[in-house]
Amino acid sequence: MPALRVRPMPSARRTLLAFSVALALLLVGAVAVSWAADRSVAELGARWAPPPSQFIALQGMQVHVRDEGPRVCAGLPFRS
Repeated sequence: MPALRVRPMPSARRTLLAFSVALALLLVGAVAVSWAADRSVAELGARWAPPPSQFIALQGMQVHVRDEGPRVCAGLPFRS
């Protein structure tokens, strides 16, 4: 049985493989650096939902509501 000869990889294919490996390593590194641990809803609410924010139950979900607009009904003239 003759010995198997390994043919050298063409330059373009080698470059593409090197680029793909470098890109994959870069993506894995970016995810590892930017990874954050899970936080509780109370901790997130204290930071991102200050008053006048409210949380209401809607179809079994907790929904964030922040009403900051004027107290007029759309289409009706404003009366003070």
